Amino acid sequence: GPGSCRPYLWAALLPAVRARGGSPRATLEDVVSHGRANQANQARAHKAVLALMAARSATAALDILAQEWPALLGVDVVTVCAEGRAVLGARPLARGSIARLLPNGATFMLRSQASDTDALYGEAAPLVASDALARLTLASGGEALLACGSRDPGHFEPRQGTDLMSFLASTAAIALGKA
Repeated sequence: GPGSCRPYLWAALLPAVRARGGSPRATLEDVVSHGRANQANQARAHKAVLALMAARSATAALDILAQEWPALLGVDVVTVCAEGRAVLGARPLARGSIARLLPNGATFMLRSQASDTDALYGEAAPLVASDALARLTLASGGEALLACGSRDPGHFEPRQGTDLMSFLASTAAIALGKA
């Protein structure tokens, strides 16, 4: 409960909570549930990365990303997309697609309403309501796109933190860079 919080921290938070018209208990419960969700997501990310470490080749990595990551990460579909031949076996994208989907050199995009789902997810496109996109910078110098789609419209949203997505994208790029 609030008593376990550092008293000075609670005293500092209270005016802000009251100003927003919320109850201190409800706000604390939100913080605790958000913390638990973050912990669960971290555990999922760790399992996904451990599974990916078993890949001995880029082809094996693609299989793990597409077949094992959805269940491990609690999403409905994971794809790797690439322009040209940056990643053999990846979903092909038209030239300029990555720059259009992640403008101004952005490395991530969390979208509460997914678009371009046919190009990104193929047959699984009708399942995808929200998604997370991450630019993969490959050892070869090429680029690809990691796309994680969920049927839940609120699963991904722009306000969420991207540190776990960054970690997952970095490990995917390394695994896809294996000969």
